[in-house]
Amino acid sequence: MMQHEDPCLRQLDLRANEISDAGAAQLAEGIELNHSITHLLISDNSITDHGALALARALYRNRSLTVLWLDGASLQRSLR
Repeated sequence: MMQHEDPCLRQLDLRANEISDAGAAQLAEGIELNHSITHLLISDNSITDHGALALARALYRNRSLTVLWLDGASLQRSLR
């Protein structure tokens, strides 16, 4: 018997891909509407406060994303 596979993307690994704040903002637009991704790995990119804030705003609407790796980001201040 053939097992049915779920075609939904659950984990997106974009570590070390030279993603900038503009790329993070575009990614944020996508994850805001996505309800299947549970893990987003975007460590070691060129994301600063602006990109992190865009991602944080997207997470407000996305309840399925449970893991966000943002290690290596150039964050300068706390986000409020």
